[in-house]
Amino acid sequence: MESILEKWRSLTQPPSIVAFFRGLFERVGIRVTNTGEQFAGRHSGDRIDFEPTLEPGKVDFIVEIQSSQVDRLAAHVREGEIDEAEQYRIVSTLFTSATAAMLKNPVISHPWLRWIAGVEDLIHVHLQPAPPTEPAVQHTLICANRQWLVLPGLHGKARRVYRLSSADALFYHKRVFATLKSNRWRDWIKFAFWYRGWRKKVSTRDRS
Repeated sequence: MESILEKWRSLTQPPSIVAFFRGLFERVGIRVTNTGEQFAGRHSGDRIDFEPTLEPGKVDFIVEIQSSQVDRLAAHVREGEIDEAEQYRIVSTLFTSATAAMLKNPVISHPWLRWIAGVEDLIHVHLQPAPPTEPAVQHTLICANRQWLVLPGLHGKARRVYRLSSADALFYHKRVFATLKSNRWRDWIKFAFWYRGWRKKVSTRDRS
């Protein structure tokens, strides 16, 4: 029986598929929960290579998936495109784990940067299903003691609520990831001012 890793390695990667994942990660860890397989993917810009070992300290984040999800995505790769429903499934799988990994960077929780960006200390985030038959995904962001906590589900009274489409979430993730990789203060300041404008389009604030 062909393993998940062998299946992925055997697929031809259309440019549109490679482009979809570009900027989401450089190295991602993958755990297939129902088979016990784990491996890593490396995005080199023009292709995605897969490695048979997973070293948690050497990946940007780790996602846990089912083999059925891999099979479904593999079918889209063979077709050369990812439809709206599959984009949502991919983003919803990455959503909480990628957010938690990014927010571990101490710069993001620095009081000065948070002040520039105007980031609240308790935030609810909703990933809007597309199509509506897909399950919704939500998480809560809490900043305490100069670190961010990411909790699946909605907790507490949020000071700001985000409602993101798959495209919104991808756009934000890629912008944060690029800033994390440069990790220069001038780029973080640019990001903070960009964030202030972007959030007006995708969030509301509870002023009560």
